[in-house]
Amino acid sequence: MFDEFDNFQPIDFLNVAKELYYNLNEENPNISAIKRVIYGRIYYATFLFIREWLIENKEYVSNNDHTNIPKAFISKGPFNRVRNKQISKNLKRLKKLRHQADYFISQPSENSPLYEKWIPDDIDRAFDIAEDIFNSFQVR
Repeated sequence: MFDEFDNFQPIDFLNVAKELYYNLNEENPNISAIKRVIYGRIYYATFLFIREWLIENKEYVSNNDHTNIPKAFISKGPFNRVRNKQISKNLKRLKKLRHQADYFISQPSENSPLYEKWIPDDIDRAFDIAEDIFNSFQVR
């Protein structure tokens, strides 16, 4: 069962998310759950890619990664500080989208305090953010 673990690349999660999205049937009663899974796979593809890049290239020690990786990438990323900061910000945005998909049953109402922090990005925008990050490293 675990033989396939050796052949995994983080971009595989992005490819699976695309496959799910492109084959999405609007009549499927599980459409909300499938879209939520897509947000999660987009985030984890990007998160794992950046984490592994930091480990391999900057001797990053994995610890509390979901908080530390965006911070570490600003100073240790391969681009100028502005681009590193933008990638870090985008990774945090994808994390927030994943969090919303995983923890909210519905979008908060417009008059609630939670709505002010809500990120309304659709799946296409999430793909654009992830692809921009991967393309920065020219990974296909």
